Amino acid sequence: MEHDYTLFARGYLVDLLSDAGRADAAEEECRTLIEAWERRDDDSRSNVQDKHFRRGRLLLDLGRVEEAEEELRVSLAMARELHGPTNHETVNARAWLTTALRRQNRLDEAEAEMRAAAEDCAAEAESEVDPALMTALFTLGDILNLQQRHEEAESLWHDLVDRTSAALSPTHWRVRRARRNRIDRLRSLRRYAEAESEADVLVAETFAAVGERHQESFTALRIRALVLDDQGRHDEAQAVYRDLLERQTAVIGGEHPNALTTRHHLAVSMGLAGRHEEALEAHTQVLQDRIRIVGPDAQATLVERYSRAGVLSYLGRVEEAEQEYRLTMEGEARVLGPDDPSALLTLVQLAALLRDQKRYEESESLYRRVVEGRTRSMGAEARNTLAARHSLGNVLNKMGRFAEAETEIRETLTARQRVLGPERANTLWTRHNLGTTLKGLGRLDEAEAEWRAVLEIAERVLGEEHNCTVKTREALAGLRGSEDDQMS
Repeated sequence: MEHDYTLFARGYLVDLLSDAGRADAAEEECRTLIEAWERRDDDSRSNVQDKHFRRGRLLLDLGRVEEAEEELRVSLAMARELHGPTNHETVNARAWLTTALRRQNRLDEAEAEMRAAAEDCAAEAESEVDPALMTALFTLGDILNLQQRHEEAESLWHDLVDRTSAALSPTHWRVRRARRNRIDRLRSLRRYAEAESEADVLVAETFAAVGERHQESFTALRIRALVLDDQGRHDEAQAVYRDLLERQTAVIGGEHPNALTTRHHLAVSMGLAGRHEEALEAHTQVLQDRIRIVGPDAQATLVERYSRAGVLSYLGRVEEAEQEYRLTMEGEARVLGPDDPSALLTLVQLAALLRDQKRYEESESLYRRVVEGRTRSMGAEARNTLAARHSLGNVLNKMGRFAEAETEIRETLTARQRVLGPERANTLWTRHNLGTTLKGLGRLDEAEAEWRAVLEIAERVLGEEHNCTVKTREALAGLRGSEDDQMS
């Protein structure tokens, strides 16, 4: 039987192998270490539980997700028995179990698991910032983010910002993490003024906590620039990016992956400002550096190729854009898997490019793949799934397959009314496209009624100059004509 010191040394070896990128060897060593601890006669259950937990995380790193789930469930059961349901060790194991569930797109199960953990902890917590309770709530927030439930997620992150700011040191990492997540949700909700205010606070508190030359401070500056870009203040955003790049170059070098990320965002900002030729040149340079430094299949390289394709498309260089999108699509399928959100977004952009070239059959095929993938990975009523169904209905309209389009669009409309509400812009666009379908079917009175209903809401909610208002007004004016009056 191996001595305790030998087993502890083997535990350190697992960590060293993992840190060296040798996850296979680390997992094998961890598996045999579990067996060694289990052979002991003394009370070693705490060590066994810890190594089950460690092996579960290694299996996640290796992509063996079902095995990881099984291992983490063993670890969780042992932690409950050893420490109780609200101990931080137990809640941490529960949080990692939800990571395995999320990797299998079982988001509802993951949410239920963390809500139950949060309720258990809240009932016994002596403080609103009890570590176990914070782990449960932060993990729940991450799950809501993935589900694109922006309002609920923002409300939770706002509460966590308030709790942590009131009870913890201003330099505590949880305060900054909660604030970063709240900014992301505010951006998703287009509440940019609030996001900017929070970003300013984030920069100040991060500088105070870790110093101006720390990577986390660089991230805070990047977030500030992104919020400025969101508001169309591109010159201000680019000034922040240039300042950030200067700081990064001095600390980590201009070819560090994080410096390349700043160069990427600077190129995106140029494109948003209408400086497309400059943006293309900048994206091309970053892409070449990414390929040279991290390789053609690195996720950051694929993001750069995707961005370059978008600029090429905008410049009308559609053949080059299509080639870049296809290279991105192939790389993401290899590296990320077919249902990864980034991979599906590339399919969306390629489908739109093909649609605009009137290659409708190819576009339809891609949109169907996106709908299927997003339904599996996000759920049938996730906003992105409904956006893909909206685009699929549009393509069916363009192909003159109006009966199929009506079914697709009505189902999408019903879901959008339920998920988004009847007066949101995306819901109104889907109703607008239903009017196009009805016109195509020769049901002109129904089309007119649909468009008049859309116009009444759009004028009142979106305003006279909104594109939905303008296009719907034009559609009504040309109801007996042949204009292409649908939203792409």
